[in-house]
Amino acid sequence: MLGLLGTLLLGTPTALLVAPVVPLAGELVLRLKGRRRVAAFSEQLPDNLVVLSQSLRAGFALLQALDAVADNAAEPSRKEFRRVMTQAKLGAPIEVALEELGGRMQSKELGWVVAVVAIQSRVGGNMAEIFDSVADAIQARQRLRRQVKALTAQGRMTQVVLTSLPAGVGAMLYIINPDFMNTMLEQRAGVAVLLFAGFLSLLGSWTISRIVNIEI
Repeated sequence: MLGLLGTLLLGTPTALLVAPVVPLAGELVLRLKGRRRVAAFSEQLPDNLVVLSQSLRAGFALLQALDAVADNAAEPSRKEFRRVMTQAKLGAPIEVALEELGGRMQSKELGWVVAVVAIQSRVGGNMAEIFDSVADAIQARQRLRRQVKALTAQGRMTQVVLTSLPAGVGAMLYIINPDFMNTMLEQRAGVAVLLFAGFLSLLGSWTISRIVNIEI
């Protein structure tokens, strides 16, 4: 249906060019939303651990404390912790439910919480104090990530400029002097040069991304 509508509005050649871009754009939007959701969950995790710790100090059991987190957390943590509670009420071990949550949210820090719960269930201990320590450690990692992001901002901007500049100059030349670009596109040597330049541009972008993307 969308293909027919695109053909009617844009014409067959243009529709054929645009058609492959639509699913790729949709996938890109979904990935961006997923990354934002994961980032929001990671930012909220220290506060959620503080609520969990305070609930345990108030005399709540672990499941009751997690229920309090689910009631007081902001999205997306609220929905995710409610899902954990649903799994626990259906009989799933709480460690397994939390581990699955960590996988969905790609959270290494939540793996520490799972380890705390697993150890406490076997040997006991003051879980509230451990959760406070984990929350402090996560906040320290987040501060370090922000510092690294600020220090590498110039490198990321360089990556964007160097990647987009050749394509932008080529598009500008095509608009200003289309005969010049058509001459290149009609010659095998010209096409080869453009492809090689595009490869070098992508290679440079990849190299810069490897330098500025520091895992913490």
